[in-house]
Amino acid sequence: MWAVRGLLPFGAITIFAGTAATAAGPHSGGVSGDRVHRLTFKGVDTLNWVVHRHATIAALFGVTVIAVWLLYRRGGLTGRSSR
Repeated sequence: MWAVRGLLPFGAITIFAGTAATAAGPHSGGVSGDRVHRLTFKGVDTLNWVVHRHATIAALFGVTVIAVWLLYRRGGLTGRSSR
């Protein structure tokens, strides 16, 4: 249970990075003709930089989820809360 709870902040960071990638890109909201303010903290390379960080974070999150699952299956994690 604690291992899964420990994954929650990591998942939240992954979602935040994906949101930032969307905000930096061409599909960040608005309708045709609206002026949309995109993230530009790295200049013209912001979109590329944020997408690569999101991909790295998401890959690490995925590997961590699989590691927790494998530990649980092998008996390394009991699956019971210790009250």
